[in-house]
Amino acid sequence: MSEAEKSVSIGSLAKALAAAQAELEDARKDARNPHFNSSYATLASVRAAMGSVLPKHDLAVVQGFEPHGDAGVCVVTTLMHSSGEWIRSALFIPLTKRDAQGAGSAISYGRRYSLAAIVGIATTDDDANEAVKPPARKAPEPGPKLAAGDVDPIVEGHVLAIDNATEVRSLLTIYANVTQDSRLPVAAKEYIVQLLSTKRRNLEGRAA
Repeated sequence: MSEAEKSVSIGSLAKALAAAQAELEDARKDARNPHFNSSYATLASVRAAMGSVLPKHDLAVVQGFEPHGDAGVCVVTTLMHSSGEWIRSALFIPLTKRDAQGAGSAISYGRRYSLAAIVGIATTDDDANEAVKPPARKAPEPGPKLAAGDVDPIVEGHVLAIDNATEVRSLLTIYANVTQDSRLPVAAKEYIVQLLSTKRRNLEGRAA
């Protein structure tokens, strides 16, 4: 689940962000995920891509998190402008491993994707490149449940689709796509299905 808030007006912030985005560079994938044997951009890489561009345009980002019991954590990201204007997003990350390591992984995952999204930067070797690779011939092997911080960028498309879904029928379409995606290991599918279940409960709760 993701939610967005903003100040009463964001005209000055929008103008500054537009100028900053003209100078921002995409984040480089500087680490590898052993679960999928592919690369991804770390939080440090995302921050490095921002460099001194945001301060130059009187912009700053603050991130924090709010615990939600055993269910997960909510990463809160706020983009601020010197005019006092701001926009804020909140991204809920379910916990598949309920300990300090699992919480830390979930927070790290949420921070890097929320940070990249709120300023509009992407990774250089994006998921489109992964999508054109021929699928592996051998059947996916079962593995341990995936911690939130281990989610590979190849899964990002499914995660974003779940975040943006506003109807249960959209979630059913995503579920069908995930179950038929031969590139995804069993652990990744289990992780996405858990996200789908959480989002469905949220949507049904709003409709009640």
